[in-house]
Amino acid sequence: MPWSVERDDSVLTVSITAPMASEWEALLDEVNGNLDPTPLAIYVPAILEGASSIDDDLLRMFCVILGSLGIPILPPA
Repeated sequence: MPWSVERDDSVLTVSITAPMASEWEALLDEVNGNLDPTPLAIYVPAILEGASSIDDDLLRMFCVILGSLGIPILPPA
């Protein structure tokens, strides 16, 4: 699996490595499954090293979807 979602207290950390292929929906499902209780922030990489243009576009869409939940989306520390 080229991704993982980890919860640390009130924060979710999403790790992603390219290529993602058809994994975006499963990743979004996993994040949705970890939203109760609502995290204070979600850490998502801003860029995927070696990603295709499709993965770059899907990463942006992923961040927009998460941002629409009203939870701050931040780059990993």
